[in-house]
Amino acid sequence: MPGEARRGAARTSERLGRLLVIVPYLVQHPGTTLAETARVFGVGAGELRDDLMLLFMSGLPPYEPGDLVEVDIEEDGRIYVSMADHFSRPL
Repeated sequence: MPGEARRGAARTSERLGRLLVIVPYLVQHPGTTLAETARVFGVGAGELRDDLMLLFMSGLPPYEPGDLVEVDIEEDGRIYVSMADHFSRPL
């Protein structure tokens, strides 16, 4: 179990680090496709989609709908991130 917990923590840390770089990129490049973003950051498109789905649960207090990051992935794979001004630059 301790090994699993460490791997899980490492994976969570990796995902968080990746999102802290990807979100500013997407804010600055609206409409970039899922495939292109995955290629730029060296991750699979499915993994990137899963990471982006986490953003729906992040934002600023008091965490009401108008305070949360919005991610739209269009049918053609284009990604639009809004309500993420605090992520407009890499942290």
